Amino acid sequence: MKILLIGKSCSGKTQLSQFFVEKGLRLAITCTSRPMRPGEIDGTHYYFLTKEKFQQNILEEKFVEYCQFNDWYYGLPKTEYDKCDVMISTPGGLYSLIKDFGRENFSVGIVTGK
Repeated sequence: MKILLIGKSCSGKTQLSQFFVEKGLRLAITCTSRPMRPGEIDGTHYYFLTKEKFQQNILEEKFVEYCQFNDWYYGLPKTEYDKCDVMISTPGGLYSLIKDFGRENFSVGIVTGK
């Protein structure tokens, strides 16, 4: 069973995910087409892709789920889904994952803020 953390931007999902990582669970690293922020590391915080590469990966069906937010793409690669214990997603991502994998495969935590 995988843990799926759902919430709005800046609701504390990433902070909560670190609790699970400290307990030895593996967090899925998602992809984004937005620019890297100071202090972020490619392959640790996100996999940073160009918008064109992200769109190519969509066409090649390399994502379990993806969305567009503020003109940037965010998505969960199939390779990360296969090896993770904990995932961070949006409500739309939750529906995609349940549709594709079934509700019984997830424990869902809704993060509402600080």
